[in-house]
Amino acid sequence: MGLDLGLEKAGFKVRVCVEMDKRAVGTIRPTRISQSLTGT
Repeated sequence: MGLDLGLEKAGFKVRVCVEMDKRAVGTIRPTRISQSLTGT
């Protein structure tokens, strides 16, 4: 997720986020509803 934030600040549009930690997915999902989130 840190890389995603850095890329967004550099002007890139992140379209997909992949996260393997279930707890992190639970945190990311409500705050990044415009992105596709893949995780376990």
